[in-house]
Amino acid sequence: MMLKKVLVLAVLLSFLLVGCQSLTFNSSADNCSSLNQIQKDDCYSEKLDCNKIKNPSVKDSCFSASAKEKQDLNVCKSITSEKNKGCCQEGI
Repeated sequence: MMLKKVLVLAVLLSFLLVGCQSLTFNSSADNCSSLNQIQKDDCYSEKLDCNKIKNPSVKDSCFSASAKEKQDLNVCKSITSEKNKGCCQEGI
């Protein structure tokens, strides 16, 4: 009976360890940082991490996509181009 408890505990512990490792090693929050600037902007745009984008037009497009995905007009306020800001607001 004691052996069963030890085996069950060992299996549960191994699942816990495997789960924690996958969370740690898959946290690729900033895979974009190793790319060149154009690739970085595209990478951050795909992740909708708009504040890290340097190119203003890519950044505006990112904010627009983010606003549409979140259905949040407040995100449109971050767009610098008035024309793009209007399009963003109309799209929601």
